[in-house]
Amino acid sequence: MRTEKLHIFLDQLQGEKITCIRREAIRLWIGIGDTIENLNNNDLPIRKAKMVICIQCAWKIVDNEQKKIIVASSDAFSPKSVIVQEKFNHDDFDWNAEGNNLCDEKLQNWLETRSPIYIKEYNINRFGDLQIIFSNDEQLKIFINASDYTEAWRIFSFHGGKQLVFSGLGYEFL
Repeated sequence: MRTEKLHIFLDQLQGEKITCIRREAIRLWIGIGDTIENLNNNDLPIRKAKMVICIQCAWKIVDNEQKKIIVASSDAFSPKSVIVQEKFNHDDFDWNAEGNNLCDEKLQNWLETRSPIYIKEYNINRFGDLQIIFSNDEQLKIFINASDYTEAWRIFSFHGGKQLVFSGLGYEFL
């Protein structure tokens, strides 16, 4: 899939630093580029990354050299390692509580132990599956797992401009 407008938009990711990464429900938020100051809903200053990738479909971060998955979207449904070491009761496990699951634990560890991480390059196929290759050669692989208009992932900037949104039926700029 080589559409000039799409690649011009995605090309702006190359060379940018990963500044933050977090999960909110099933969404993965990756902050990209220098942080900028914005105002929150209470008109108080907060710092946000220049751009964000918001992923709502299947994804994983892999180390191809060691042939292992570092962290994946389904890890959100497993408890973090400290909880497993305790007397774990699956019925009481709240996977959605921030910091409570294996995904949150592994994402935090990944960013802390590898920073600084920069986006080296990307690949995208005709279905919108996106592969981002980082400066340490680890990769984020995003797999669209819907066949309808369900949003899979988007990239946007906090200081305006177009948003790139992918669904199971392709992409659009908003």
